[in-house]
Amino acid sequence: PDDIVQTVSRFFNIPVEDIKAKKRQRAVMHARQMAMYLCRSLTAMSLPEIGRYFGGKDHTTVLHSCRKIESELKKRSELKRELERIQQLLQKH
Repeated sequence: PDDIVQTVSRFFNIPVEDIKAKKRQRAVMHARQMAMYLCRSLTAMSLPEIGRYFGGKDHTTVLHSCRKIESELKKRSELKRELERIQQLLQKH
């Protein structure tokens, strides 16, 4: 998860601390949701584990984030490109 959050942080130019904090600015929330989605799809972490990793969030928050990204991926091609680019960056690690 550290690699995922650091890569998302660099991609969106948002500090890791902000992604893991309770900030609710749109850009920060988007980056956090992307990172949670990637943690869910690329690691064996459970929803509660991901929630704890992201500053003690409830597992339902993680589930909401993952579902939101999945839903948006079907509607927004630019989001799909962002996600693919982040995954490419992760593979370089």
